[in-house]
Amino acid sequence: MIVISISAAIEFLVIASNILPLNTVKDFSSTVIGSATDEKLLRRILENKKIQGFTNVEHEFGKDHTHYRKSNMNQVLAKIAYDKNKTYYVNFARVLYSQKRSKLIGRMLQNIKFMNKYRVNISIGSFARDEKGFRLYDNLESFAKVLKARKLQAINVPVVSNLPKGVRIVG
Repeated sequence: MIVISISAAIEFLVIASNILPLNTVKDFSSTVIGSATDEKLLRRILENKKIQGFTNVEHEFGKDHTHYRKSNMNQVLAKIAYDKNKTYYVNFARVLYSQKRSKLIGRMLQNIKFMNKYRVNISIGSFARDEKGFRLYDNLESFAKVLKARKLQAINVPVVSNLPKGVRIVG
């Protein structure tokens, strides 16, 4: 099992598509990850060729149905993500700072089930807001095992950092 390892040399641009129009994505040279809060926006992110992945699909608000959770992901969107070779980025900072952790983790579990079923690439990162939010490689790997993520994708880049072994910066 491999967990995403990103050095400080890589530039990630997480866009909230409701703030930044999706047609301006072509202007960026860094890796672009879309942040979606609803199914319509997620579908637009999945169909955009310039966006490599998506994150923050699930939210902790609202009631769940009796038989399933409202996680903004379904089998159709998972199939599109596989066909377009997108990566689902699990945001650990979102779990860390959440008020309703159990509901959020339950919705993440449902999304991971869809991703595993359709063999979509999954990566996990700390996406830290400050230095207290950074997590070790082992911690993220353990969290991925809890979520039962099967196909984790690593980003193979030379690590240029003065941080101790196992510490990676995602952001």
